[in-house]
Amino acid sequence: MSLEIALEWEHLAREPDDFYLPHAFMDIRANDFLILRAVRASGGTCLAVSDDESLDWGVELATDEGLFIAPEGAACVAACKKLLETGFLKSSEKIVIYNTGAGLKYLEAFSTRFPRTAGSTDSLISPR
Repeated sequence: MSLEIALEWEHLAREPDDFYLPHAFMDIRANDFLILRAVRASGGTCLAVSDDESLDWGVELATDEGLFIAPEGAACVAACKKLLETGFLKSSEKIVIYNTGAGLKYLEAFSTRFPRTAGSTDSLISPR
């Protein structure tokens, strides 16, 4: 789909110039229109998940399920929880969430949930 075709879409949530992309990536701007098209055609919805919610769910999944997933995967779980609470999704439905990354790639982000102090004895790594 070209950007010209994408711009013909009516009722967009925002104009394509609301954000900056280098000239080499101008055609990528059409992708958000493709996502909006798929959401509308499927009767789906979109919602925002904060960074804090994403990290909180990442920690919960690691603690309760033994899954140390990337924050974007945890954001999907947080969104699913919200959609279940609002009734958009039903608990009787089969729900699939794809996780595409490992939490190990985001240790710095998750470290905010596990503060350490110098000389702390509760650290997994202790000085020799």
